[in-house]
Amino acid sequence: RQHLFSPSLTNGSLAATAQGGLWLSKQSSRPPSVVVDEHAEPFVRKGRNVFHAFVLSVDENLKQGDICLIYNQDGDQVWLPTDISPSKSV
Repeated sequence: RQHLFSPSLTNGSLAATAQGGLWLSKQSSRPPSVVVDEHAEPFVRKGRNVFHAFVLSVDENLKQGDICLIYNQDGDQVWLPTDISPSKSV
């Protein structure tokens, strides 16, 4: 058994755990993704925010509040956050 998701106490949605993020990344219909450069990666791995200057690409269908996967330039998953900005503003 793996703990993949936990309920959010603020809005009733599900929040993915680190294992849940890995599971999501392997699905055929996976969440939108964001690619960050090498300077942002250490901060992202610690759960910090990313400034738009360090974002290399964003899936165009990413909407505010969506779960998304964050990858580095090599395609390795870095973090699983909840997005706070629409893709057009990044």
